[in-house]
Amino acid sequence: SHVIDNEFLNGAQHGAKVGLASIPIAYMQPIIPAFGHWRKIKSTLQKIRLSTTFEEIGLDRDQTIRVFKIARDYRDRGTVLKERSDHQIIDALEATGVI
Repeated sequence: SHVIDNEFLNGAQHGAKVGLASIPIAYMQPIIPAFGHWRKIKSTLQKIRLSTTFEEIGLDRDQTIRVFKIARDYRDRGTVLKERSDHQIIDALEATGVI
C-alpha cells in the first residue's frame, strides 16, 4: 500500500490495497496455512465488494509489477518477495488473476 501511494499517488483505501496485495503474497507462501489459501482471501474480498485486481484500483500490469519489485526492498523487514525472482513474482500475479 505504501509503495502504491508513494509511486502512484493512488487514492484507494489502505486496507483495500493491503487485502489485494495479500492475494499474490499468500500464493507465494503456500506452506503457511493462514496465508496459503489465496483463493479464500480473493473470495472474501469479492464478497465484501473490494477490488481483486490492480486494474480496479487504477494500476496497469507494468505498474503493478513495478510495485511488487519495489516492495521487495521497501523496508528492512522479512518478506517472501525477497525470496522470489522477478519471474516468480510475475507468475504469482498472473496465476492469482490480480493482473
